Amino acid sequence: MRFISALILVFALLSPLAVSAQEKDVTVPVSSLVMFTSGVSYFQHDGTVEGNAAMELTFSADQINDLLKSLVLRDLDGGTITSVTYSSRDPITRTLKTFAIDLTSNPSLTNLLAQTRGEPVEVTLTGGNRISGAVISVETRPVLPGGKGADAGPVPGDFLNLNTASGVSSVPLSDVQGIRFARKEVQDDLAQALQVLSSSHGIEKKKVVLHFSGSGKRRVRIGYILESPVWKTSYRLVLGDAGQHLLQGWALVENTSDNDWKSVALSLVSGRPITFVMDLYQPLYIQRPEVQLELYKSLVPRTNQMAMDEEPPEAEAKAAMAPPAPSAPRAFASGPSLSRNEAAAADQFSVSQGVTAAAKGGQVGDLFQYVIDKPVSLSRQQSAMLPILNQQVSGERYSLYNVSTDPKFPLNAVKLKNTSSLHLMQGPITVFDGGSYAGDAQITDLAPGAEQLITYAMDLDTEVAPQQGSSVVSLVSVKISKGVFFFSNKQQQERVYTIKNRGAKNRTVLVEHPLSPDWTLVNPREAAERTRDSYRFAVPVAAGKTAVLDVVETRMVDQSVLLASLGGDQVAVYVRSPVVSAAVKSALQKLAGLQQKIGDTTAQRSRMESRVSEISNDQSRIRQNMDRLNQTSDLYKRYVKTLSDEEDELARLSDGIAKLRDQEASQRKEIDSFIQSLDVT
Repeated sequence: MRFISALILVFALLSPLAVSAQEKDVTVPVSSLVMFTSGVSYFQHDGTVEGNAAMELTFSADQINDLLKSLVLRDLDGGTITSVTYSSRDPITRTLKTFAIDLTSNPSLTNLLAQTRGEPVEVTLTGGNRISGAVISVETRPVLPGGKGADAGPVPGDFLNLNTASGVSSVPLSDVQGIRFARKEVQDDLAQALQVLSSSHGIEKKKVVLHFSGSGKRRVRIGYILESPVWKTSYRLVLGDAGQHLLQGWALVENTSDNDWKSVALSLVSGRPITFVMDLYQPLYIQRPEVQLELYKSLVPRTNQMAMDEEPPEAEAKAAMAPPAPSAPRAFASGPSLSRNEAAAADQFSVSQGVTAAAKGGQVGDLFQYVIDKPVSLSRQQSAMLPILNQQVSGERYSLYNVSTDPKFPLNAVKLKNTSSLHLMQGPITVFDGGSYAGDAQITDLAPGAEQLITYAMDLDTEVAPQQGSSVVSLVSVKISKGVFFFSNKQQQERVYTIKNRGAKNRTVLVEHPLSPDWTLVNPREAAERTRDSYRFAVPVAAGKTAVLDVVETRMVDQSVLLASLGGDQVAVYVRSPVVSAAVKSALQKLAGLQQKIGDTTAQRSRMESRVSEISNDQSRIRQNMDRLNQTSDLYKRYVKTLSDEEDELARLSDGIAKLRDQEASQRKEIDSFIQSLDVT
């Protein structure tokens, strides 16, 4: 109950309360700090208080939201937390509108004076003269400019109208050097409005007071989350022989706060917990509608619609008009109290426990933490490098080739295995080989026992020449179903990598080959390993020798076309294919015979139609000639005979074309019926 009550009090009693006059001011120092890679840090204060006590903490205005969202207070030895008080912050525009002089819209001097009509002021003019009076108004009227622009005509000018002891005076604002309000209340109100504007810039400090109540000396704990820089890691890798290397890790931390860290137990947590900022500090107001009294509402005529349903029963009508029953008041019930064992377990919760050697690693939920073994002291606005790892790790050396990285040379690489007990957080690695700098690398988050390939330099002693090999497409299977011709082709592609080792040492080259989900690896049968995007093939290459890697992949491509759309040449190809079954070949051959028949019929009809066209052209020519001949001439009579014979031929051709068209329709129907009846594989 104690821990739960503390949480309830933190969030339910965040308003100024009457505190005991006997409260003593206390200071509880920061004892531990947990920095996360998500941009926040957990600060924990541990100490003692005696009797009724108050502790004051100071934060920037931007930190108050995180504090209100995460603050946890515990009075561990029988005391209670009575309240947490802090100064509220209204929305700046709402606050500014409460002052006599509204500075919300960045007013000019003219607008500012217009808000103070009736206020007595003392105006200092150019030359030091002063005039006192009450502000009547500020007006704009045309004035004639002096100097060279006098001929340009009047220009607008602003004037301050005052009611002075000698009468009404009009003072040009261009001559005003200073204005002081005679009433102290107005002058102070303006100063307060300016102070509110200044505080809105977010650079001022805010005080939060924690109130503890109890008797005797008691332990207290205060914890909260604040925004902080992300802690970072960097590594040094010294390459050794026999696959054993020295890995040294450093954590980079920054104290960007305004307080020094003095002997703070520091823990560094890697992982990405969800964190966000919510505005809990600024008061929120609900926009409420403005409702007029019934007295001021005007009645307007309206057309009422007719009812669609019958009138409700009398009982239902009465129930509908009855006022609602008052709701019972709700009570806040406290949760069950913690048992002694539960309270002890809660008291032991700390994100700063566990230390060994340079740093001890451990799981914190789904996160991983490094606990620095010695308390850390770091002045404000200072940074530090802290050692977190210094031990041997294993790793095999390779040359890693990827054509998209460099088409000619591979990279020097080490397959680093995290044989430490720590979770290695992502960061840069400086690699040393043979006592000198060898290059830079980078790792991602690496769990204990995990491996990652790191590259740090170009291997100029090894050259790789990739070439595109053969590409083959072969028919695999064919089937016919419901007028559709289905066929599957196997596509094969080849890529050849020629590797030349010009160095004095034997090498193992890891060749990265693109991984396509729809292609199946045929040769080599297996890759040394696979990444998200590529295969890795390990190719041993002796010193001064050449090795060849032949990568072959295949894939199946299923396609379909309408059987009726297959041409004779295509049918002939499938009939000759050894993978096509006898049933499919028989069906294709019969289809080809039927198509041949309809083809012959179509060709015959086309020839007749061509003859009809020829006769029609010839008859047109003859009729044109007959128009110029004497009807008694022999040529005219011969033309008549020719036209008569051609008309007889046209009649025969017309009958033949009609029969052939019917025959074509019958043959096409026969083909369609045959195609739809097929279901062979």
